[in-house]
Amino acid sequence: MATIDYISYFTKSFLNQDQASNLGKLWKLFSIQLDLIEAQVVLLKNILSISDNSGLNLDRIGTLVNQDRTAGEVDSSYRLDLLVAVMSRISGGTIPELVSIGKIIAGNDTSALFRPYELWQGDGSSLFLDASDLMDGHGVFSPSNGEPAAIESRIEGDIDLIEVPLEVGAALDEVRAGGIYSKFHITFYKHASDMTLYAGSLAAVSSIAIGDGATRDPLPGDTGLENEVSRKTVSISTSNAGDTQYSMTVYESELNTTTINEMALFDKTGAMIVKHRFDSKAKNNSMVYIYRVIDDIS
Repeated sequence: MATIDYISYFTKSFLNQDQASNLGKLWKLFSIQLDLIEAQVVLLKNILSISDNSGLNLDRIGTLVNQDRTAGEVDSSYRLDLLVAVMSRISGGTIPELVSIGKIIAGNDTSALFRPYELWQGDGSSLFLDASDLMDGHGVFSPSNGEPAAIESRIEGDIDLIEVPLEVGAALDEVRAGGIYSKFHITFYKHASDMTLYAGSLAAVSSIAIGDGATRDPLPGDTGLENEVSRKTVSISTSNAGDTQYSMTVYESELNTTTINEMALFDKTGAMIVKHRFDSKAKNNSMVYIYRVIDDIS
C-alpha cells in the first residue's frame, strides 16, 4: 500500500512540507501508522461482509447479529438469514423497509417479485384471507376502533430459482412497529412447458400434488410422485400474460417440518399431466406456501 502524504493536506504557511525537515520526518512516521490503521479497517470491513464470507466466518457474523445457523443450513441460505436479521434489527417496520427485505429474500433474479399488501378491517366487519383465515383484529389502522395494521408480504418466483430460509417469516414478523402484523406468503411457480409432460389432459385439470421423496428426475413411465404428501383441488386464475394458472395452498399449520421437492398436476381421471423435481423447500409455521403450474402450452 502506498504511503499517504498527509503533509500535503496542510498549507506551507502552517507546516513545512519538506520531508527532509524534522517536522516532515515526524509526520512521515505518523503517516506510516495511519496507513497501518487504514489497512486494518479494510480487513475489518471484509470480515463483516456477508456476501464475501463463508463457513466459519459467516457463523461469527451470525454471533454478532444474534442469528445462528440452523443444523445443516448451507452458506447461500444462511447469507439470506443474516441479511434479513441485520435489516430486521434496524428496521422500523415501514413498507419501504419491508420491501427492501423482500427484495433480499427474492434475490436478484428478475423473475422473482416481492409485494407487500396492507390489509383492512374496518367498522366491525371481518376480513377473511382465502375464505378461511380470520384476521382477528390485525387489520389496517381503523379510525373507528384503533385496530393495528397488518401487512401480507408476498414473494413469487420460479420454483427452481427461489431459496427461502425458514427464519424469514419469523424475521419479518419481528420487523414491525406499533402493532404491525406480518403474514408471509411464497408462491413457487413453474411453467408447464418447463415440466415433464405426461398423458393426462390439460383440458381436464383437477388437482395438484406435492411430495418430499424425489430422488431422481421424472421418467417417462411415471404415474405419480415418488412420495406424495398432499394433494388438493386446484384453484384457477389467469396470469398477466393470459395463461391459465393452477394453484394449491399449504397453510401455516400444514406440512410443517416437511421438505418438499416434487410437484405434479393431475386431471379428473387421476392421470398425471406434468411433473417436476426441484431443490428441497423446507416448511414451518411462519409461512404459507403456494404451489402453481402455469399452463402455457394448451
